[in-house]
Amino acid sequence: MGPYLLDSDDPKSKTLASAHARNEEFGPDNCYTCHRDYGAFSTVMTKLGGMRHVYEYYTHYYKVDVDTAVHEIEVYKPIANASCTSCHSTQVQSWLAVGDHRSSLENLRSGKVSCVSDGCHGPSHPFSKPKRKPEVQP
Repeated sequence: MGPYLLDSDDPKSKTLASAHARNEEFGPDNCYTCHRDYGAFSTVMTKLGGMRHVYEYYTHYYKVDVDTAVHEIEVYKPIANASCTSCHSTQVQSWLAVGDHRSSLENLRSGKVSCVSDGCHGPSHPFSKPKRKPEVQP
């Protein structure tokens, strides 16, 4: 998690993670605020997700250097739009005043479009990458 934390804490970084980390509203919990699950069992599910990170680290990445890990590790669960819309309401006029927001509202709410996709605000961290699709064998 080191490279992600360094990016988030870098005052010169232009990434979403760093911009949110500098926002007073997040305080010291900026990572948790964006990465937590939402819903009735949000805290429990978030803790279980964290335990999956521990499992993956000790079973796959314990002896891997950081450069290799950054290249190989991929998102196993995309950031849900609820992580963004819990703070950025899709109903306020300032949000709706952005043409791209208005035109993609239905797809955003349905999950067809991600706030952190390349066509929108981009990945939260510079080395975040979606899960690779398995290659189809002929």
